[in-house]
Amino acid sequence: RTPDSILSLIGLSAQADLPAAAITPSQQRLLEIGMALATRPRMLLLDEVAAGLTENEVEEMARLIRRLRDELDLTVIWIEHAVTTLLRHVERVIVLHQGKKIADGTPAEVVRNAEVIEAYLGDEMNEPTSEGVAEEATA
Repeated sequence: RTPDSILSLIGLSAQADLPAAAITPSQQRLLEIGMALATRPRMLLLDEVAAGLTENEVEEMARLIRRLRDELDLTVIWIEHAVTTLLRHVERVIVLHQGKKIADGTPAEVVRNAEVIEAYLGDEMNEPTSEGVAEEATA
């Protein structure tokens, strides 16, 4: 992959001539993903890539990551606290609480898990307040 093809893939072609400091924080996250893609990985490990992004930016990021997963045949392991949006975009979720795996399954299975509800989701699927969720999406 060429740098230009990677920028196109992640939607940053228009910013190709700008320094990284001149683009938005969400675009900087995309650039970081693009730098990882330059190594032609089979697996992409993302840690808190949605932190600090708006709800719309998180949704856009999740759609992009899913598209990259599908188009590039990547395994994606995504560690994140922004669980609600991610649950719509992954095939498998592994939930950790205080270093211990408390759930592993489809998003539908995990959101019904009593331990997950108690630790993270609450009665109304609020955002988690402590340790995150490791999510694996495989093509």
